[in-house]
Amino acid sequence: MGRIKFVLILCAVGAMALALGATALAGDTRIIQIDNDFSDWSGAVALATDPSSDVAGGEADFTQVFVADDNERLYFRFDTTREFVLLESNPVIAGNDLRIFIDGDGSAATGMLIDGVGVDLEIRVGSRSAFYYSGGTTNVSLNEVGFVGLPTHTGFDFEVQVPFSITPGFGAPVSVITGPTVNIFIREDGGGD
Repeated sequence: MGRIKFVLILCAVGAMALALGATALAGDTRIIQIDNDFSDWSGAVALATDPSSDVAGGEADFTQVFVADDNERLYFRFDTTREFVLLESNPVIAGNDLRIFIDGDGSAATGMLIDGVGVDLEIRVGSRSAFYYSGGTTNVSLNEVGFVGLPTHTGFDFEVQVPFSITPGFGAPVSVITGPTVNIFIREDGGGD
C-alpha cells in the first residue's frame, strides 16, 4: 500500500481532552511484537503527548500515543497515568471504557460519522467488542477483528495490534485500512482523555 499518513484526532469528552485538533505523521514502518516489551518502539515518534494529571481522579490520563504499521497491521502504544486492566470494563476491578476509532480510508463519507470522522471500525477494548460500519452496523468480536493487546493484567503502558483486514462472522476477510490516510482517535468514554 505504500506509506500511510496517520491522523490522530484528539477530541474532548466532556471537559476533558488529550488535546483538540489533529496531528498528522507519516506512518512509522516497523514490526512490533506484542509482548509487553516496549524496546521495539525505541526511536518511534509519539503522535501525541499530553501532560499527566490533567484529568480528574480515577479516569485514564493518556500521556503518549504512538502508532506504527507493517503494511498488514496497525500497532498502537499508549501510556497512561492510571493503572487499569486493558480487557476489562468493570471499574470495580480496574476496568476501562477505552475506545479506538479507525477511519481506514480517511473519508467522512464512509463508515459511521462520529465526531466528524467516518469511522469504519470502533473497538471497545474494555467490553471486548467491536463494531464494523459499512452500509450498516456489524457487531464483531475482538477475535474477528484480530485484536491483540498487552498486558492482560493491570498496567500503565499498553501495546495493541489491529490487522488491516477483519473477518466479520469469520467469513471472507474485509479490508478496513484502504486509504493512504488513516484517521484514528482514542478516548475513554468514562470521562478521561
